[in-house]
Amino acid sequence: MLAYIEVCVDELLRDFPSTSVVLAGDLNQLDDCAVVERTGFVQLVQQPTRGQSILDRISVSGPMYDSVHVFTPVLRSDHKAVVAYAEHAQLTGKASTKKLYRQVTPGQHALFLQHISTLDYDVSQHSH
Repeated sequence: MLAYIEVCVDELLRDFPSTSVVLAGDLNQLDDCAVVERTGFVQLVQQPTRGQSILDRISVSGPMYDSVHVFTPVLRSDHKAVVAYAEHAQLTGKASTKKLYRQVTPGQHALFLQHISTLDYDVSQHSH
C-alpha cells in the first residue's frame, strides 16, 4: 500500500507542483518512518488516538495547518477524533459578533430610488 501511495504522491506533485497533499485517516498499517522516508510528508498528530497508540494520522506535504487537536468523539467510537485547523483554533465555545457594514435608513432608500429613476436603461439594447 505504501508503494501505491508513493506513486500517487509522486504523480500529483509532478503534475501539480504547487499543490498541497494530505494523507489522513486510520493508518495503523503504515509505518510513520516509512511514510516520511518515501513521501517527505510530515506527520502532525502527536497525541494518542486509540488507547496509547497514534493510529489516526494526518501527514502533509507542506505547512498548511496551524494546529491539530485530538478530541473524545461525540459518537460512540474507540478512536478519538482528530481535527486540523488552518487558523489558530478558538476552543472557547460559541461566540457571535454583529458587525454593521452600512446603516440603512429610509432617507438612504429614498435617495437610491430617486437616483435610479434618473437612469436611462434600455433592456432591448442588452438582450442577446
